[in-house]
Amino acid sequence: MVAVRVKTFEDIYNSVLRRIKIPTTDTESLNAVKESVNTRYESIVFRKKWRWRRTQFDIVVPALYNTGTVAATNGSRQFVGTGTVWTAEMVGWFIEAGAKEETYKVVAIDVAAQTLELSATFQGTTNAAASYTLFKYEHGLPPDCEELDLVWHGHRRYPLDLTSPRELKELLIKNPGAEGWATACTVEGFKDYSGPLLGEFLLLHDFLGGTQKDDLKLLTYPHIPDTSYVLHIDYMIKVDALDADSDEPLIPLEKRHILVYGALSDMFLRERADDTGRFWEAKFTKELEEMEADSEFTDERPRLIVTGKWWRKRRRFDPESADLGSWFDRHYTPYDD
Repeated sequence: MVAVRVKTFEDIYNSVLRRIKIPTTDTESLNAVKESVNTRYESIVFRKKWRWRRTQFDIVVPALYNTGTVAATNGSRQFVGTGTVWTAEMVGWFIEAGAKEETYKVVAIDVAAQTLELSATFQGTTNAAASYTLFKYEHGLPPDCEELDLVWHGHRRYPLDLTSPRELKELLIKNPGAEGWATACTVEGFKDYSGPLLGEFLLLHDFLGGTQKDDLKLLTYPHIPDTSYVLHIDYMIKVDALDADSDEPLIPLEKRHILVYGALSDMFLRERADDTGRFWEAKFTKELEEMEADSEFTDERPRLIVTGKWWRKRRRFDPESADLGSWFDRHYTPYDD
């Protein structure tokens, strides 16, 4: 039997309805098919770390900025720059000034007046020409990012350590002035509410139904980058339920008919046609097993097998070595068998 070639959500549920001979005007059956398609879709998506859910995003980490000086006044939320060239892109960066005992977030910048608005009033000693460090260590992630898989950059032989927000902040507390390329990172997120103001609600009539948006940000340590560099991020794409007719599942096009098989099984079993339901369930299971076994679709890559070369040890391990990768290169020499 030739597999059904479907592309969109509409293609999928229409294919199911045609096979069970139910018109699209039957709202109850249509909704049941749509629910079944989404249930099967979700069961497939979260079954494995599929390669088709994985994508990459690059973030440019800008170097710290400390040109000029700032006029910092105790109790004020403004820093006034002299000899500075602050830009609007620096909103959201962090700044340390004077004795650098506290870190403040920049919430606004008047570019013309070269004035920074801080997240809190300055608690340090008043200084009309204080040195400062302005840096960025919070980086926005793509809105479709659900989970980080791998983060790395070209200045380190190993991926960054993915830690919890608490562990990363403990590192910042222990090493408040740490500079350099990132060695660890974490993800934080929050929701923005964009509905009506609470004062405008009419009790028993209005509800907190405004739109919400997931905002994820990547935090790095060391948090003060002394040079610019690029972070490469592999992440798992967030999967939303199929809703609009034009929505397309993330499943590769040549395998999307698996959703038709799963929904057909559900619908026939719903109508007590058990034998037909089991037939389509068997086809669904067979397709799923083939997808799981195919390295083109999963992220289970073949293991590296080293042949023809061995590694000869030259010196003992130095426990003080900061970079295990470079230590390996220095102390082991490859030679042919």
